Amino acid sequence: MKYGVLFLPTYVPECDGSEAQAYRHLLEQVDHAEALGYESVWLTEHHFQYYGGLVPSPPILAAAIAQRTRRLRIGMGVTLLPFHRPVRVAEDLAMVDILSAGRLDWGVGRGFLQWEYQNLGVPMEESRERFAECLAIVLKAWTEDPFTYEGRFFQYRDLSVIPKPVQRPHPPVWFAATASEESFQLAGQRGYHLLTIPHTQPAEEIGRKIQLYRQALAAAGHDPASRHVFARYYVYVAETSAQARREVEEPFLRNFALSERANALGSAHPPSVRQRQRKSYEESVREHQMLFGSVEECVEHVRWVRDTLGIDYLGASFWFGGLAQDKVLRSMALFMQEVVPRVEAQPALPARR
Repeated sequence: MKYGVLFLPTYVPECDGSEAQAYRHLLEQVDHAEALGYESVWLTEHHFQYYGGLVPSPPILAAAIAQRTRRLRIGMGVTLLPFHRPVRVAEDLAMVDILSAGRLDWGVGRGFLQWEYQNLGVPMEESRERFAECLAIVLKAWTEDPFTYEGRFFQYRDLSVIPKPVQRPHPPVWFAATASEESFQLAGQRGYHLLTIPHTQPAEEIGRKIQLYRQALAAAGHDPASRHVFARYYVYVAETSAQARREVEEPFLRNFALSERANALGSAHPPSVRQRQRKSYEESVREHQMLFGSVEECVEHVRWVRDTLGIDYLGASFWFGGLAQDKVLRSMALFMQEVVPRVEAQPALPARR
């Protein structure tokens, strides 16, 4: 498996301090991730709320990270394409790829919060078509010089976009899919890597959708073994199960409250998905929705994620709900130094196809 750190910072001012202090904590966690040997860091995009809204412009933060790291790959997890003009996305992310010496992973998605669409002046009912146009245009801008595009929302004729990314033909594309089966199949048909959030639905359902993705890859002539399934999970590791619960249950509940508040502003997720997220601490840990516990318990969590769902890239969110910085850094270290070696020492079950 590969292991990355995904930042969806649910900002809690009374715990996290000022916004400037929160950014300092985030960048300290990035430095820690590089020193510990994580594969990557991933940046989410959200707006106008404490649920992720501390990072409304991931490319700016990515450029800062590119200058303080040398090895970590830097992922967009994800660019919410309907909110943006595609040629600006192409320009900004090409700059990130150059400044990072070719370390950009480009995750793309549509978003699900009505509040963001409303305040950014984009009708949510246009999201699917805007997403498709923006994705097509960015890839053309990176690979054709000049390029022409005629769509419903965007039209360009004989346009050259500079600079171009370092990676050729373009940075790897990671396609976000969680609820819609069609999205999993489309990601596979196009040969993209997959980004998903398993804890929003029953294990058998997300497992089936991941298999649809792999089947679509193979049917389209892509090698499933060369594509990754990246899954985001909240993670907290402590010396004992009791210590983990004592330290993380309150941040877990605060994080859930912020997520509920965001959904209350208008969410595209169906009620069944939102209901699935309303789990107690015990249920969330028992069902491997939250990877919390002792080293031994977290080894079992990760093995379950790998062997039951067929996930081969875990994006761990260590900082959430106002969790104190010293606990975040300790959890990151325990995970990479104690959990990962024990997982890797136990062979994976044959991948389901």
